[in-house]
Amino acid sequence: MTIPDIRFLIAFAAAASLLSLGGCGSTGTSSTEAEEAMVNAEPPENLRVGIPPQATKVTEGRGTVRYTAPTAGSIYLYDLSGNNTLGQYFVQPGQEFVVSGSAGRATLASNEVQIPNLSASRMYILYFSPAPGSQGDDGQAFRITPIPAQP
Repeated sequence: MTIPDIRFLIAFAAAASLLSLGGCGSTGTSSTEAEEAMVNAEPPENLRVGIPPQATKVTEGRGTVRYTAPTAGSIYLYDLSGNNTLGQYFVQPGQEFVVSGSAGRATLASNEVQIPNLSASRMYILYFSPAPGSQGDDGQAFRITPIPAQP
């Protein structure tokens, strides 16, 4: 026998022994039920798509959810019922972001924000992440230089 043949036999024997040890016993839950549970499970907060790990949950609820930014940064709107991130919104200190599922609308600093399919029956979570260099990030003030409007 050659060395590749011996390696193949060893790998085959190891795989066969693993299958015989744990393979086909029943755990009381069908594979379809287990797969369904995994699909419907809420993801850990630090693994939600579209939300950076440094963002912190600031509020949650059904109906109306609101948050006033203490510093410049980003607010992330997460639909817990639908298990997806609906948007990222850049805010300045003191600006309020309001999601009103019952009214089917959202506002940022009293300006309407277009977010389709808001509903009072859904659970929403707001996350906040301070802008780099803003107070709340490293204590330094965040400065914005306005761009003059084009004629």
